Amino acid sequence: MDSPRARSDSLGNGFYISIERVAVRLLVAETGLSHVRIGEFAWSRIEPEAGRFDWAWLDRAIETLHDAGLGIILGTPTATPPKWLVDRMPDMLAVDRDGETRKFGSRRHYCFSNAGYRREAARITRALAERYGRHPAIVAWQTDNEYGCHDTVLSFSDAARDGFRLWLAAHYNGIGALNAAWGNVFWSMEYRSFDEVELPNLTVTEANPAHWLAFRRFASEEVATFNRAQVDILRELSPGRDVVHNFMGFFTEFDHHAVAADLDAVGWDSYPLGFLETFRFSDAEKLAYARQGHPDIAAFHHDLYRGCAANGRWWVLEQQPGPVNWARHNPAPMAGMVRLWTLEARPMALNWSAIFAGDRRRSGKNNCTLACSDPMMGQPRHWERSHRLPVRFVNSGRWARRPDTLP
Repeated sequence: MDSPRARSDSLGNGFYISIERVAVRLLVAETGLSHVRIGEFAWSRIEPEAGRFDWAWLDRAIETLHDAGLGIILGTPTATPPKWLVDRMPDMLAVDRDGETRKFGSRRHYCFSNAGYRREAARITRALAERYGRHPAIVAWQTDNEYGCHDTVLSFSDAARDGFRLWLAAHYNGIGALNAAWGNVFWSMEYRSFDEVELPNLTVTEANPAHWLAFRRFASEEVATFNRAQVDILRELSPGRDVVHNFMGFFTEFDHHAVAADLDAVGWDSYPLGFLETFRFSDAEKLAYARQGHPDIAAFHHDLYRGCAANGRWWVLEQQPGPVNWARHNPAPMAGMVRLWTLEARPMALNWSAIFAGDRRRSGKNNCTLACSDPMMGQPRHWERSHRLPVRFVNSGRWARRPDTLP
């Protein structure tokens, strides 16, 4: 049997499941899936209070999945810092370009530049990796979740300002070089020291484009170094497992190649109908492709992220299974479209594909996003309708592989 890294031509199918519903695990195994993806939003359950960890529920979930023969992609929960941490460290919150703090109450509520939050993110990553890093069920790790989603790459906090000044000092040979490169003699915008440079928001009119470009480059590097800190911990404590991240569609706010350089495989989240609705397609195109998605959306991103992967290994970590909860209009895919979307990726050397989500939430932010297991529709009927062909591929053993022994 092959290790999870050994075969670049293997396709595993799985889906993200809510890890509280242990009863779903055995049903998942009966479908013929090979992997599940869990844990990326679970910080408040893992650590309900500062320093007090509750591992029992996650221990049970991982053992149940392992007993069912499933490989696990375990997520670091740093996209959803808990309320107790925000209360202890309110300056960890990002600040928007209007100078308003982006408050707790959804997700991705942190500033990449905040040193205190970086330490906390490393701490929780290390705690997870120390407990589960060598567990035989863990075949891969996902860092955080969808870097930059909800316009969260740029933060205009004091921490970002201070970090930006240090970045400028490291990239320009003195403040005179910065003034010359930016053309600051125009409008008398010359600085006397790097400590005088502010962030490019809240200016009377649009700031110097060179100022904006430098700030965006700094912010992009902040994403890469934030990710690298987690990768380094996972490599130390969980050797032999893949480390991945789930990038997004139509998103260019940071250098994905720089982040991907630290990963074993590049993942992305494919929502053909949601992207069609939210991107700049004509009304006629949106109507024509309302239930199957524009044919260029997925194909473009498959090639894009395959190109980001240093070794060509790329995964679909979230595949849309039905209506979503975040577009203006949310039609159901035509019958068979999830099968077709999965098959579309295979000729582009797809390594692994996952459905989001496994079971539909009865409450919470994603309760209007359809899933494979739906209490109101009946799991077997919905699964069979949407995903019959990929399951047959996994059962054939041609592309799916289970890990053998891991360190």
